[in-house]
Amino acid sequence: MKCPFCGKKTVEGYVQGARKIFFTEDIHNFFLAPDFDDLLLSKNNWTKPNCKAYHCPDCKKVIVDYSENEA
Repeated sequence: MKCPFCGKKTVEGYVQGARKIFFTEDIHNFFLAPDFDDLLLSKNNWTKPNCKAYHCPDCKKVIVDYSENEA
């Protein structure tokens, strides 16, 4: 995949975490669980939460692809 910021080739991989990976508009202070309106990015949340991602070493940006994780 080409980086949408600089056009150079990205490195394909995964973003992983110990718990669900989600996007939120507000930082959660005490709990690492998504609220109802947060966007869940990961799959396999009971065993190895992950989502496909692409890293651009030049831009220092990570692009997350959660399309395969939608129910």
